[in-house]
Amino acid sequence: MRPLNSTPAKDRPRLKASLYVSIITITTSAATGALSIVRWLTPCVLEQTPLYLRHVHTRLTEELQRVENYLCQSTKKELIALVEAQLLADHLQTILEKGFDTIMDENRAEDLSLMYKLLSRVNGLQLLKQFWNQYLKVRTCRIVVIVFASLFSRSLTLHGRRRHPHPRHHLLV
Repeated sequence: MRPLNSTPAKDRPRLKASLYVSIITITTSAATGALSIVRWLTPCVLEQTPLYLRHVHTRLTEELQRVENYLCQSTKKELIALVEAQLLADHLQTILEKGFDTIMDENRAEDLSLMYKLLSRVNGLQLLKQFWNQYLKVRTCRIVVIVFASLFSRSLTLHGRRRHPHPRHHLLV
């Protein structure tokens, strides 16, 4: 880059603006990164996915407001991408492992909706789909086991608990 005093006078405002954007971007990226890590540690220690998702949503909202109020709009995309990467993209597997089943089991539709919105921002829907498929497989197997256990229990009750449900059990063995 040329020194500022060797730039023609008509190009100096653009150069100053681009220099400003570069300095602000580097400074705010570093500051946002450090701040995000510190703010991320508290909810992560709690290991409650719904609480962490709300924390991420709050941080993204704060970051958007900060860009709107104090920073150049050209930094918005990069800063939001940085926050999304640090708080979501880098932790997708952990977020889903620790909280997806609980959110589903407790029928927490609002938390599931927030999870979907946040994961869609960082291309996490494919992983969410995998967890959804696994959840359905496990729950379906549980339902089948419960139904068969119930049917078997009824069969034992109808025929007496000590006798085998089949009248010629001793011939089958």
